[in-house]
Amino acid sequence: MRLRLPLTAAALVIVSALAAPSARAGSLAGKLELPPDVGAPPVLPRGYLPRIDNPLAPVRPLDPLPAMVVVLVPANPELVPAGKPATVNWELRGDSFARPVVAARLGDAIEIKNAGRAAPVLVAHGQPALLPKKPLNPTDRVQFTPTAAGLVDIVDESTPHLRGRALIVDRALVAFPDASGKFEFADVPAGDWTVRVFYAPRNLARAAAAPTPAGWIDRTDDKLTIGAKKSELTIKLPPALPVKP
Repeated sequence: MRLRLPLTAAALVIVSALAAPSARAGSLAGKLELPPDVGAPPVLPRGYLPRIDNPLAPVRPLDPLPAMVVVLVPANPELVPAGKPATVNWELRGDSFARPVVAARLGDAIEIKNAGRAAPVLVAHGQPALLPKKPLNPTDRVQFTPTAAGLVDIVDESTPHLRGRALIVDRALVAFPDASGKFEFADVPAGDWTVRVFYAPRNLARAAAAPTPAGWIDRTDDKLTIGAKKSELTIKLPPALPVKP
């Protein structure tokens, strides 16, 4: 004789959780394919001659990959719920940032650590309330939390070539390409997504108020559906790497 016991409310919740598919069901692995000729690196205005290994060696080509961010935008914003705020670490090394552009989700804090010997006065261009206007001494840290999605320019007004940029996204996922252009998104919720590439090239302007334009690389965005299996994608970037707001 088989007894049928009634399911309690707690048991129903457990059964439903086991039966429901996981919201994070897939992953995306891809590669940014640069155009054949990306040109020479920019000559930044400095008050000194930078150290070079061999002055007779050919000039190395421009490497734009450190200034790029791959962004995965969901068709349904509910696929990327607001999570627990995190802290993004950003290291300042002398007269430049370790990474010229970082990315964070809206609500995350960005912490800058001064790993150099100087004490710059960093300001968020156009957003003076984000950072205290005082020297950032060696080994010190300063933290700020952006209040809106978009681009935050961090500059030292007395050192024109010292500039870092922070891309703030809302309801999206971000990944950085490695030295070969490869990137990966793990634990991606199943659904429809658009892949975009943000590019913040090194500043060529002498004034903090006139930085080199930064924005989304002007190309046809890739759209794909991510499910339980691993998706793969190769993104061919256009010549001259044009950007749009």
